Amino acid sequence: MAWLLTEPPTKGSLKGRKFEKAFGQRLASIRLERGIGIYDLCSELGMSATKTRMFETGYGIPNLRLLIRWASALGVQPGDILPTIPAEID
Repeated sequence: MAWLLTEPPTKGSLKGRKFEKAFGQRLASIRLERGIGIYDLCSELGMSATKTRMFETGYGIPNLRLLIRWASALGVQPGDILPTIPAEID
């Protein structure tokens, strides 16, 4: 089950930082499970590896357009990239 929020995480908030870190770990995990290198993924999407690495290391929350592009390139649904977070983190 993906992270469901009544309010979106805000940058810098405790919830936001935990979401950013969990999202980045999930994105990297899916990419690595599929054996896709970061440069290959970014080349296909026409974006910098630096930007993707920033998200994978937990710095930032992508917009919906970028989430959809990553999902398409990785062969998953956008919701599959969203992390599962235990309710006690709320």
